[in-house]
Amino acid sequence: ADCFLYRRRSRRGNGFDIGARFTYRDFTIGRDVLENDEKLVYESNRLHIMSWDLSIRGVIGVQFLHVLWQFYVIGAPRLLHYHSVLKENRKGGPDRRINLVSIGVIGGAGIEVAPVPMLSLFAEYNIGYTPVGVSHHNVEGHQVYVGLAWRVLGRTAPLLL
Repeated sequence: ADCFLYRRRSRRGNGFDIGARFTYRDFTIGRDVLENDEKLVYESNRLHIMSWDLSIRGVIGVQFLHVLWQFYVIGAPRLLHYHSVLKENRKGGPDRRINLVSIGVIGGAGIEVAPVPMLSLFAEYNIGYTPVGVSHHNVEGHQVYVGLAWRVLGRTAPLLL
């Protein structure tokens, strides 16, 4: 979920946005992996990752075939909460819950296509680095987001160029 709090654009739609992003990801280890890997100690592994960003996005927009096409780059510091639930220990040990908080950074580029003023489609490639735990494993890596954006018409501060 993105919410852009400040927008500064030229008359052609070029400029920058400052916004906030919330991301939630949920992972489990599949049965096929558990059956084939003897080293895994827990039968049930579930991972919840929540992250909050304060982002800046540079935008260049063009009109083509009466449709607004916006290309952008985005960067942000990231605050991440890592919550892991491990159950059914194969060796008879107790269940575990792990909660970690980490700070990292993400960056990316994307395209947003607005066939109508209030609705757009987007695709964004992201890469980030957020080290978690004592071993500092990166939980971000390469990601692709695609979706639908609801665009709110509002007052923008024109950037005089």
